[in-house]
Amino acid sequence: MTSIQMNVRIDEELKTQGDAVFAKLGYSPTQVIRAVWGYAASKQNDLESVEKALDEAMRIIDPSIGEEQSRRIAAAEEALGIFPTVYEKLGIDVNDLPVQDSDEWIEQARYEHAVEKGWITQSEDSQLRPGDDGYARWFEIAEKMKNG
Repeated sequence: MTSIQMNVRIDEELKTQGDAVFAKLGYSPTQVIRAVWGYAASKQNDLESVEKALDEAMRIIDPSIGEEQSRRIAAAEEALGIFPTVYEKLGIDVNDLPVQDSDEWIEQARYEHAVEKGWITQSEDSQLRPGDDGYARWFEIAEKMKNG
């Protein structure tokens, strides 16, 4: 395996404090960096786990990250709040709209993407819709898209 050198800028006090903790645990800075990169590489198909593992640490070193996420969530919630007004002005009864959770929306988007890419042909299309007998094969295609 070929090794490369990484140069990273880090606050001096943060490095000193972190080095002291890792030394007490018996790890060098190099071992810690390798462990972090190794963990990320081992979870490349499970990005949520990597994000959860890093989220708390990122908020500690930069509290504005949490503030920015909160701001974005508030903006998204505000934007979603306009839909009832828009629907009302357009004469759309929200009770007549199909209800889907986010997993269903993602599943539908993956299916449509597979059709657009030609991974599902016209002849296969009716057999591969979620809920049909061909769903397992469609799901395999969606998982391949998700993971790679």
